[in-house]
Order: sequence, then C-alpha cells, then structure tokens
Amino acid sequence: MKRLRNKPLAFLIIFTLLVLGTFSSMATISYGEDQQTQLQQIDEEEAIEEVAEEVTEEEAIEEVTEEVTEEEAIEEVTEEVAEEVAEEVAEEVAEEVAEEVAEEVAEEVTEEVTEEEAVEEVTEEVTEEMLENEELNHNPEEALVEELMIPLVFGPVWDKSSLSFTGQGGNCDEIWATVKNGHSSKNMQGTSTWELYWTASGNPKNGVIIATGTIDALASGKSQKLTYNPMDNPNGPNGIYMFKAYQRPGHPGTGVLWSNEIKLTKCVVKIPAIQIEKIVDAEYAKPNETIAYSFTVTNTGTMNLTGVVVKDPMFGEEWSYNIGNLNIGQSVAFSQVYTIPEEAEFPLVNTAKVTATQEVWDEDSATVFRKLLLTSMCSDDPDETRKWRVRNMNDFDVEFVYELVGTAQVGILIAPANSDFFFETLTVAGPNTLKILVDGIQHDVKASSGQQCAVPGITVEKSADMEEVKIGDVVTYTFVVTNTTQYFYEPKEPLKNITIIDEVLGWSNTIETLAADGFETFTTTLEITDENSHLFIEGMFTNTVKVVGYYKDKELTDSDQAVITLADPGDPGDPGDPGDPGDPG
Repeated sequence: MKRLRNKPLAFLIIFTLLVLGTFSSMATISYGEDQQTQLQQIDEEEAIEEVAEEVTEEEAIEEVTEEVTEEEAIEEVTEEVAEEVAEEVAEEVAEEVAEEVAEEVAEEVTEEVTEEEAVEEVTEEVTEEMLENEELNHNPEEALVEELMIPLVFGPVWDKSSLSFTGQGGNCDEIWATVKNGHSSKNMQGTSTWELYWTASGNPKNGVIIATGTIDALASGKSQKLTYNPMDNPNGPNGIYMFKAYQRPGHPGTGVLWSNEIKLTKCVVKIPAIQIEKIVDAEYAKPNETIAYSFTVTNTGTMNLTGVVVKDPMFGEEWSYNIGNLNIGQSVAFSQVYTIPEEAEFPLVNTAKVTATQEVWDEDSATVFRKLLLTSMCSDDPDETRKWRVRNMNDFDVEFVYELVGTAQVGILIAPANSDFFFETLTVAGPNTLKILVDGIQHDVKASSGQQCAVPGITVEKSADMEEVKIGDVVTYTFVVTNTTQYFYEPKEPLKNITIIDEVLGWSNTIETLAADGFETFTTTLEITDENSHLFIEGMFTNTVKVVGYYKDKELTDSDQAVITLADPGDPGDPGDPGDPGDPG
C-alpha cells in the first residue's frame, strides 16, 4: 500500500477508503458464503479458505490503491460532497472488487494451491509491504493515520488461527467435545469462548444455553477437551446437546463452529439416599436377659455410596460397624447381642445411625418394654386358694394369659399401667405353678409359696380411774393401743400410721409404727364441773375412743367406751360424818 504524501490528501483517502471498505466488506461476506460452499468439497478446507481470504484482502487493497490515485480521490470526494458521488463510487468499486476477487479466488481454488505455498506467498507479500512502508514512513502523523485506517476499513487483524471440532461424545456422567487449532494454523494470540446448547428434542441450535467456558490460547496443532456434567443440567440430564465454539476475531467466514449432536436418553439423576432398619428379637425383656438386634442398611438412592458406617451408642460410644461401599439397591444385614444390665431403666430405647461419605444419613430406633413380674403371695386360706400378684411397670395396660401348669385353669386378664394386679387360683395338689404370657411369649413363672397370710388386727382399750364422780372431781382416762396381728411367716410387717381420737374429750394422738404384739399407752384427764355436767344423761357419762391404723395397704379400726356416773347431791351423808345429827357426841 502506498504512503499518503500530505495530510489533506491523507484524510481524503481515509474517507474514500472507509466508504469503499464498507462495500468491500459486504462483497467479501457475499463471496464468503459462495466460497464456503465450494471449499466444503475440497479436502484441505481450512488451508484453502485461509489463503483465499488472505488473497482477497490483499488484492482488494491493491485494487483500491491502484484505481484510486491521488487525483481521482480528490475528484471523487469533491463530486461526492457536491452530488453524493460517494455512494455511486462505492457501489461501482464494490461490484468491481467483488467480481475480481471472486475470479481470482476461483482460479486459486481450481489450481489447488497448497497450504505451504500460500503461506509463503502471503508472507513474502507482507514482508515486502512492511519494508516498503518502513522506507516511506518519514512522517509519524501519516504512519498513525495508516495504522488507524487499516482496522477501520478491514476489521480486526486475524491471528491466522483456525479452530475445528475433532470429536464429541458422552454418557450420563460426562459429555465432551474436542476442539483443535489446526496444524497449518498459527498460534492463537488469545483465548476464545464456547457454549453448550441443549434441547429436549429437535435441533439444539434452537435450544437454550446451559453452560459456557473458555478455550485456551492453543498453539498450532494443540487441542482442548470441553466437558460438562449432564447431571448439572437444570432441565434434567436427558436430551440433545451441541457444543458451539467461536473463532478468534478477524477469522474469515462465519466465525463460529458447531460440534455434532450428543444425545442422552436413559440417564437417571444421581441422588444419594440411604436407609437403616433396626429391629429387636424381643418386645419385652427384663434385667440380665440377652436380646439380639438386627440391622439392615440399604442404598435407596440412584448412585453408589462410599464410606458407609453404622453407630449405636447402646453398644458403647466407640462402637461402630463399617460397611464401606454400598452400590445402588444393595443391602447389608448384620446383628448385635446385648445383655440388659441389672440397673437398666425401661423402656429401653436406643437409636442406630448410618452415614455415608456423600453426606446422607438415616436412623432407626428399637424399643424394649419391661416384662410383667409375677409374685406368689400369701393366701388367707392356702388350702382353698392361692393368691398371685402381677406387676406392670409399663406406661400402658398389658393383656396377659395365665396358665396353672398341669391344670385346666387358664384365663385372660389385664394388668393396669404402672400398677399391681392381684388374682387367685384354686389350690391343687402339687406345687401350684403358674406362668403368665403376653402374645404367646412367657413373661414369668412361679410356684406358689402356700403361705398363710397374716391376720392383721388392732385394738384400743379405754378406762377411767373413777366410776362415780361429783362436781369438782378430776377423772383420769387411760388408752391402750395394741397390735393384735397374727403372723404366719417372716417378715412380720408392723402396723403403721395409727391415729387415736376421742372427740368428746377433744383429745387425739398418733403412732407411726407398732410392731408385732406391740402396744402404746396414753392418758388424759377431765374435771367435772357445772359447765360440763350436761354430759351426764340420767346421771351417766359415756364417751368413745376410736383407733385407725394400717397393715400394708389394709385399713384397721377399733373403738372402746368408758362410763362414769354423777353422784346425787341429795343423798344422806356418811353416818360417821361429824356433822351427822345422830352422832351421840
């Protein structure tokens, strides 16, 4: 390209070339579409396309430079200002350039110029042009105008790289495509971008963009693998995918390239999930019994799991069962025994927890209730009946079956929650052994003791130290409380919580415990006055004392009375009384 000789001329040429460049670019685009169709039939598509476009650009510049002399440019610009000649000149030049370029490129394609020869030819032309420019570049302002003019007229400078897709494929775990910078291309002078299109059906180019990325600045002949995990697709993994890549700026042609379609149809979204089931072989148990727990761990998700571990604090804080890997749908079962300690509190509730590396977990609990406890009690008449106690320490009623071994005595009863339940069976010859069952499982078995129950009893005795009284006398009352229980076996249970009350006298007292055959004595007094003489009815005062006590849970009562009489004040005095009129003295 020839140097501009002065500033006015330079600006005129810039203006003209801007106009011509616009139509030249339109011609080049029109030509590019025809050229692309031709080049698809030739094996060395990229090399020929690159050479053809380079020849097009260089020769278009040469044609414009040769045709537009300094004088013609001045004349054309003048006419354009006056008669809008610029538009007509631009159209004519664009048509001429397009025809000449098309003819020259067609000749080059026909002659099948090799990539090496074309690159060498272009290199020589560029070198010669650079040397010519260097020699002519005496004015820095003209050089700056020329540097700004070239990209404005012809667009970004292409780095001579050319990308292509060399393969694509994928599965439910990954889809991919390989993009390559051709061996005959130059190194990329910067990065480019790629996009991934998806559609449920039809052409992915009409679908949505679900991912983007960067293509590295690849050296000549180097490749890069573009990847995507279809499980990250918010629309679901199944569908049709297609990668789209962008050429470097200035690349001739459309500037984009597409991979082939990648179709996925049977992918399942990978969701980790796990389940543990824990059961115990006994619903009821008691201390010192050994029970067995069974565990079943299942992968219920749609992906394999790793690092699967079960923990259960019942067997110790450090106890664990390591399963490891667990594939989709796979189950692992195991068991663990446990002896219930004497001090165990019921119900026994413990929880097992399973975890996996994939941050999923599950837990399950098992509960063991306390067995019913059977006790042989003493009987009021062991020769006739035997008495039994069933203790239910659970928070719910329990239905049970009793069987007197070796007899037809069978029945169904209900033990109330947190209570003792008593019942009797008829006495038979032999040990009178009884067993109780819940849901067919034996809870307890005992032989009757045959003991005679104690016959609890309590008495109170009340007495007065005077039988006849007169106004002014003081009467002393005595109370004796006695434990009269008949004991037939040890231990001898004392009487408890005893209360003695004489309501008329307004007196009472208590005894906390009264041992077998034990007694307690109490006293109180009453002065006979005119004020309380009304207590005497027909000359007699009768009052009652009452005692209440307990043998175990059985209430015992007794009472007693004392009677005193009030002397008649009109009775004659004692004959020996000195005041008696009959006294001879």
